[in-house]
Amino acid sequence: MPSTTIDVRREYTEADEAAIIDAVHAALVAAFRIPVEDKHLAACDVDLGFEIAV
Repeated sequence: MPSTTIDVRREYTEADEAAIIDAVHAALVAAFRIPVEDKHLAACDVDLGFEIAV
């Protein structure tokens, strides 16, 4: 059972955060063939204190 932390650089709505978690979980299921019910993910807002231009 992998435990995954998703660091994001801004706040998202609860619905958007749930969608991000679901998308990452679906990718883990597809890539590593973990059981669908094996879901251990968390999203964390990270404030870097500066902007990164991309």
